[in-house]
Amino acid sequence: MIWYLTVMLTYAELDESKLTKWEAHSFDDDQACHLFLNTNKVSLVDSLLERFRNEDGNTLISFEFYCQGETIILQEV
Repeated sequence: MIWYLTVMLTYAELDESKLTKWEAHSFDDDQACHLFLNTNKVSLVDSLLERFRNEDGNTLISFEFYCQGETIILQEV
């Protein structure tokens, strides 16, 4: 399993929140993901607001970071 830092974005103009997986940050387990989030929260929030505060005319009103796991299926060659 691989873990990604994911953010849920809520915009005033949209009925549903959007999920964004930050693939630049992947981890071997959920504890490493949470540690990264806790030690880098200020820079993550800065970059999140810079990138997503106003997207496609929508105003960001809330967000939440979390760590999301995905199972990797390896194919034999």
